[in-house]
Formats: sequence, C-alpha cells, structure tokens
Amino acid sequence: MPLSKDLVTRLKKDSQAIYEEVRDLRRHLHMYPDLSQKEEGTARFIMDFLDGIQIPYTYDQETHALVALLEGRDPGTQAIGFRADMDALPIQEKTGLPYASKREGVMHACGHDFHTAILLGLAKVLAPYRNQFFGSLKLFFQPAEETVGGAYDMIKKGCLKDPPVDRVFGLHMDSFLETGHISLLKGSINAASCEFRVRVQGQSSHGAYPFQGIDPLPVACEIVLAFNTLLSRRLPAVEPNLISVGVFNYGQKNNIISQEATFSGIIRTHKLETRDFIKKEMKRLAQAIAYGHGARAYLDFEDSYPNLLNDEGLYERVRDLGLALLGQDRVKTEGAITMGTDDFAYFSHQARAFYFNLGGGHRDRAENFPLHSEYVHLNEESLKTGVFFLAALALEELEAPLTKEDPCDK
Repeated sequence: MPLSKDLVTRLKKDSQAIYEEVRDLRRHLHMYPDLSQKEEGTARFIMDFLDGIQIPYTYDQETHALVALLEGRDPGTQAIGFRADMDALPIQEKTGLPYASKREGVMHACGHDFHTAILLGLAKVLAPYRNQFFGSLKLFFQPAEETVGGAYDMIKKGCLKDPPVDRVFGLHMDSFLETGHISLLKGSINAASCEFRVRVQGQSSHGAYPFQGIDPLPVACEIVLAFNTLLSRRLPAVEPNLISVGVFNYGQKNNIISQEATFSGIIRTHKLETRDFIKKEMKRLAQAIAYGHGARAYLDFEDSYPNLLNDEGLYERVRDLGLALLGQDRVKTEGAITMGTDDFAYFSHQARAFYFNLGGGHRDRAENFPLHSEYVHLNEESLKTGVFFLAALALEELEAPLTKEDPCDK
C-alpha cells in the first residue's frame, strides 16, 4: 500500500534535516578509510553512532561485520534487510579535496563511504518511527566486498536469521548518473565469476635447439585463443559470457626455452550452469591442445561471486515508489546488464533481493570520473536522495505484516 502524502512529507523533511550530519559522517569515513578485512576503525565509528541513537547491534570481532536491528510493532511477523559495504581500495587519492583520505595509498573510490553514511542516516531517520511499522529492519554493515566477499561470511554466520529476513535491499553509487536519479533493472544484472589458473608444462632446452625440447609458450598461446573460440562457437552469441586472461608468465632468459608457461584470468557469465559448462570445456580444450604438442596442461578453478538476481516483484515495487517520489524523469529503467560482480549477489541467492544504482554525478560532466579512479568525487547532495528513498522504501515494505497474498510471493 502506498505511503500517505503526510508520511512522505515528514520523511523528506527528516532526511533533509540530518543532511549535514550525514555529510559529515561520510567525510569522516572518507578521510579514514579501511582496506578490506581491516575495517575495525570503520566498525568502531559505526558502533559509536549507533550507540548514540540507541540502536542495538551485534559485532563480529573477527570480520568486523555489524548487524543493527530496529524492531517495530510485532517484530517477529516479518523482517527486511538493507546492506552497505564499508571497505575501501588500495588507491592513492588525487582529488585534492579538503576531506581527502588521510591514509597513504587507501581511498574510498567506489562509494562505500556513501553507502555506509546513507545507512547510518536511514537508522537515525527511522528510529523515531519504530512504533509505526510492522516487523523488524536489519541493517547490514558489510566488510570485504572488494576482496573475499564478506556477504558470504555474514550469511553463513546467520545475519538473515533471528528474525528471518526474506527481502534484502542494496544500492550502489553511480558516478555518471545524475544526482537525484536512480536506475534499476530486473533479473540477472551482475555476472557470476570464477578465477582460473593454467599451467602448461613442456620440456626445457637451449634457445638455439628448440626441437630438443617441448616449448610450452606456443601451446599456452594456442590455448588462450581456443578459449575465445569456445565462447563464440560453443555458446549462444546472445548470452553474455567472458573469459579474460589477465596474467601471462613465461621464461627467465632470452636463450632458454622454459619448461613452463602459466597464465590466469577470470570467467564471467550470467548463468551458474554456464559457468560450470565453461570450466569443463576449458579443461578439455587445454588438455587436448597440450597433448597434441606433447605437453601437459593443468587447470585450477576458484568460484567467486554468483550472479546477482533482482527479484521481479521487488523491481516493480521499487520502480513504482521511485516514480511516485522522484518522478518519471528521475527513474531510469532501461540499460544494459553488466559483467561486473558484487557480493550482494550472495544475498540474492538466499532471499528475495533488489539492488539499484543511486546517482552521484555532477551537472558539470567534466567533474565526473569512473569509480575506482583516484580522481572520483561523488556529489554529496546524493546523500539526501539516498536516505529519503531508503527510508520510504523501508516503511512501505513494513507498513503491514507480510501475507500469503503479497505480490512478491507470486
């Protein structure tokens, strides 16, 4: 059921009233970033804020993950979750801003400082409304998105339980989407990935007499080319799939045919069954090519994040709320899925989930830089939209207890 106009007006006013506080929270986070798996300082800062507004939480000292809990009326009837990742990147900031990172070689270049500040703002705005919504709201402050996928560990340790969470929401800053806008898609929007390593073993020899050995270099090169053919000839051309080789190593001296060549890279696909097929076929191809040259090929795979699935029912609800609160010209529903990954995907395979982009771009496009750039500086006005929209979304989702007739169950 749509929120009343009076409630929307109050939420907007409340969000604007704390803008400067949320902005200052973001600036502190930006000045003191923590790398993945080292987020203790960030976690302590979050806990101090939550203590100040009397919101209970649990803290994992091993991983630095935090789960805050706002209980409304009948807290056991339903629960939803909102996630913010909080780790930074090993990048030397070059923005020259007065609140630039004070830590050498570490920068919030992916917007996680915005994600965390918005979730803290959401907590403060909704704390006074606890007697007006049904169920519970969980806030997931998640570490290690940029490395080992901290979402997986949080889920494994029970963040979606007690009370059980069946709907999880997340957002990500978009440096090229205008501030005040959101963009959303349904279905699989981010890829699943798998890292791989190939070792081709031949027989070393003198560079003047390669026929006396087995050179693994041309074998490895032939395997790389065959991997690309695998995608174009063994899989439908309309399916988004990638095999990217990022590292290639061979030899130590100009006049020696090395015994071994190695290369590694990553597989990206939007179907988990396709990822399994690609791994199987890569192994078959590599070993067959190596055998044909008298060499041997050894392959290792390490599955990373699954694909990120946006629930269709939640898509419709978020879209409709965006149209009602922001206007049609500020809600983008057309765009391309990406081959990027995000460990929010783990939530999407355990509960109904929805993940969308929040605009943080400047009107002067010359000020906009891609995420992960040492020059990126997002528009802080986007904090207003983020807090307001998430607050409205949370109250709309928890306005009445979930029933079997809920459209998300269909």
